[in-house]
Amino acid sequence: MKFSDNVAKVISALNSAGFEAYAVGGCVRDSLLLKTPHDWDIATNAKPEQIKSCFSGEKTINTGIRYGTVTVVMGGENIEVTSYRIDGGYSDGRRPDSVMFTDSLRDDLCRRDFTINALAYHPEHGIVDYFGGRDDINNRVIRCVGDAGTRFSEDALRIFRAVRFSAQLGFEIETKTAAAMEKLAPSLKKISAERVFSELCKTLTGDGAASAVSRNTRVISEVIPEITPMIGFEQHSKYHRLDVFSHTVKALENSPGDLTVRLAVLFHDIGKPNTFTEDENGEGHFYGHAAESARITEERLSRLRCPGDLKSRAVYLVKHHGDEIKPERAAVKRVLNKMGEDTLRQLLALKRADVSATAFDVKGITLLQAIESILDKVLAEGEAFSLNRLAVNGQDLISIGFQPGKKLGAVLDILLDGVIGGSLENERDLLLREAKKHRDC
Repeated sequence: MKFSDNVAKVISALNSAGFEAYAVGGCVRDSLLLKTPHDWDIATNAKPEQIKSCFSGEKTINTGIRYGTVTVVMGGENIEVTSYRIDGGYSDGRRPDSVMFTDSLRDDLCRRDFTINALAYHPEHGIVDYFGGRDDINNRVIRCVGDAGTRFSEDALRIFRAVRFSAQLGFEIETKTAAAMEKLAPSLKKISAERVFSELCKTLTGDGAASAVSRNTRVISEVIPEITPMIGFEQHSKYHRLDVFSHTVKALENSPGDLTVRLAVLFHDIGKPNTFTEDENGEGHFYGHAAESARITEERLSRLRCPGDLKSRAVYLVKHHGDEIKPERAAVKRVLNKMGEDTLRQLLALKRADVSATAFDVKGITLLQAIESILDKVLAEGEAFSLNRLAVNGQDLISIGFQPGKKLGAVLDILLDGVIGGSLENERDLLLREAKKHRDC
């Protein structure tokens, strides 16, 4: 296992002072998975004040000193160093009421959530694995350390963390662990919305998001109750071979890992159960489901304390996911003017995921490819689709006699519409001549 020089120095300094020190948790797991750890956590039998004294020449931060954690700033890198500890009760279902420091690495590791996170490593002593974490990594399994019910009762957020690790790592959740998650899912209500939403986002951006959502509906629906009516809701449509929830899972599977797109995919049909009607031929319809889905998305993401910009972008995509875009240059430029490139590309990604999860529509995919091709050409060729790309601006119109105000803005819009539609060339003199026709109207 390859440490950074700074991590090696921290371990060496603690060892030189007579203390044990091991890299622990996710950094060991990720290293065994041949992933580069995002950060390094060190566990030691040194107590917090002893940790600080070992690094008196370095900057230290009392990150969570009550729980034994001191951040050592070594070579500009923040490295968390935590004393071995035994946790007391968890009356709030989130954090221990008290901690007791210990000299036992095993005692420290046995309080952790999952076996894959209960691993320790020392460059001389190798890996310490008391609970079968290496086997679970090799078998691609997520399993609680000890009794799953106890682990989840201590900290309910661990329930969603299991879903998140399943999505990120592509691991299956072991049977007893999954059963405890389902039983204790209601305890997620104890956890702040911000923390739950953070885990949801990490879940949705994982490569295995679709599978994790599909296999953990009890947990997901505890956080997003509106998902429950989707499960098994048949669409009775020749365009859909799957029920509403299964269609959503398939769309997730076929979507890019962009968080905004994944959120929109998860919610895009959430309003269908509320809008279902059936005609005299037994054909199902969901008139207005995009607007209803957008309403639910807005309400649920607000309750989950989703940041405002992310929420508004996801709601916008859900609301417009059924909008028709013609594969024509003028039509694409008008949508581009309305949405901007980033949002349009996200909408097309949502549409592609949606279409690919229906009774496979080759024509629909071909249509989207044509729209994307036009979009690429418009951008590559620098065509005007917004006022800031127009060959004239407000000052130009003022120079030929216009007064600042609404009329000036309206004429600029007329010019832009003509350029987008192809009736006008985006050429300064030509546009000024055209503007003069409207000056005295």
